[in-house]
Amino acid sequence: MINDGQIFDQKKELSRRVFTDVFLTFTNLAYLQLGFQDYDSYLSISAVHLPLSACYSSHIVCLNIKIFDFDLCYYLLDGRLSQLNTFIVHVYRIRQTLMINKNKKIVSNLKFFSLISLNRTTVYDNLIVPFISQMFYLEKLILSLIVYNRRSFVNGNSLVYDILSPMLYLHTFIFNIITDGVTILEELIQPPNVLSHALVERGYDLNCYTDYNPLSRGQYHIYSLPFVMDCMHIHSNKFPVGLFRTVRCLYIYDFVHPFEHDFFL
Repeated sequence: MINDGQIFDQKKELSRRVFTDVFLTFTNLAYLQLGFQDYDSYLSISAVHLPLSACYSSHIVCLNIKIFDFDLCYYLLDGRLSQLNTFIVHVYRIRQTLMINKNKKIVSNLKFFSLISLNRTTVYDNLIVPFISQMFYLEKLILSLIVYNRRSFVNGNSLVYDILSPMLYLHTFIFNIITDGVTILEELIQPPNVLSHALVERGYDLNCYTDYNPLSRGQYHIYSLPFVMDCMHIHSNKFPVGLFRTVRCLYIYDFVHPFEHDFFL
């Protein structure tokens, strides 16, 4: 009998072999998209299982992958893809990785970077922000994240300070970020328009809202308009009305306050 653990190991080995063999077989490949079509399946590839000599290419300019672990991003941006200018990555989990100690600097000439993760991460400040801040030549950035257990919200003001200010060439920023589980007194939560002020001042069209409950504590959701992503998470019944034509996958939950009937009309 084959158990779930064996299936996962087989899937991981197959993913690793396919991923590395693509680079060996198609030596003049310029555009690579690799992953599963459904939203809940990811290539089970981790950088710790890849040899240092794998995945080199001086031709690939665009890479679009759907992977299980974020550490592969450090692996791929250490200089082995010298011509890469577009990197689109969907990640199942973003957590602390030993790769940040091995490769503290990434080698990046990226013009377009997209990072989408539909699971909570607690390493926004010490992994994601430093990672992106090394992409000095970015012209377009897409971020869709669920940040958890932070001391404050990832709001418009912090996005300008942490992400936008160091990027001199950035002209397009598309975002959809939920900060959940923030320990804060309800009366200290600032109004949404205050939290988004710095981004609005820069000319960004957006929507945002705050929520609070004793179980999940403070929450803040900010997203750019028009909304162009195909997946949306809604963690609060305070989500404002709107039209989201591009969304094909929707996750809705609120453990404390139920969604009213009007929300679904």
